[in-house]
Amino acid sequence: MEKRKNTIKNLLLAFVLISIGYTIGKNTAMRSAGKADTSTGNVKSGQYLRVYYTHANVRCETCNNIEKKAHELLESKFKNELADGRIEWQVVNFQENEAFAKGFDVTTSGVIAVLMNGDKVVDYERLDEVWTLLGAPPAFNAYLEKAFRKLMTSGGIQ
Repeated sequence: MEKRKNTIKNLLLAFVLISIGYTIGKNTAMRSAGKADTSTGNVKSGQYLRVYYTHANVRCETCNNIEKKAHELLESKFKNELADGRIEWQVVNFQENEAFAKGFDVTTSGVIAVLMNGDKVVDYERLDEVWTLLGAPPAFNAYLEKAFRKLMTSGGIQ
């Protein structure tokens, strides 16, 4: 009888620990999906552009080049906006972040430009043509820059 009580007690304890772990994991996923910047305990206010590079667990050379070229474009054409927070750059593994993947319908690596107002998504654009334009750097850069500026303008971000 005592052995049975200990077994039940251990099972209940395991259930509680798993539940706590699940809750922590879910909250982490929501933060990573752009629901709020709770790393500092603050929710960013006002409108800004968040640019995501999304990748899978396994990354190919093309995926790495898309990330590199998109980030280089931001650093060259939007240096001031990055510095003052009007634009944020984030890299997300969409296979490890189910909430993010579902929220933006992500099934492959790529770039997503998201107009944010505080912790809320206002509008977004998945920039899927980065795959076909990577081999033509001027067209790749023009495509991304046009999309970023369009969302910034619609959000009143100067």
